[in-house]
Amino acid sequence: MWRASPPQPPNASESRARGIGRAIVATILSANVLVIIWLWLYDGGITGVHNAGGVFTSIGRITGLFGAYVLLIQLLLLARIRPVERLIGLTA
Repeated sequence: MWRASPPQPPNASESRARGIGRAIVATILSANVLVIIWLWLYDGGITGVHNAGGVFTSIGRITGLFGAYVLLIQLLLLARIRPVERLIGLTA
């Protein structure tokens, strides 16, 4: 009867590479969040608010920008692109 061998723990170089990959991904994601906030501020952000309708419009704009960004990330992960999965450590 065939038996699967137990999973081997990653060695130090694989662990270090995954840590670096995760740091790179975190840096890219954070930079994109900052770009989204900059776009919102450049378009007026909270300074263009003069009444309650303006508040809700401004909140809707920033929420829409972040929502589109999260959907983009989800599509990237659902595409199961092998280098991306390896970079963030989803596959062995």
